[in-house]
Amino acid sequence: MMNKSDAITEIMTLNPTVGAAFLTEFSNADLLSYLQRLRSLVSPRGVSMPPATRHAEPVRSLLLSAVAAVPA
Repeated sequence: MMNKSDAITEIMTLNPTVGAAFLTEFSNADLLSYLQRLRSLVSPRGVSMPPATRHAEPVRSLLLSAVAAVPA
């Protein structure tokens, strides 16, 4: 399982408009859910890649969905 720091780092890679301070307020489970959502937005439809493979790729929860529209 990915730790909170790694999840925040990848989220910020995929969504550079979000700040680390904001993300630290959420639980690891919420961050992983949001990260999964971000990953799904950048992968081709019908293609499923395991997290270990996707983690190294430089790519772009309902709870955090508004973050994408908020500038840092």
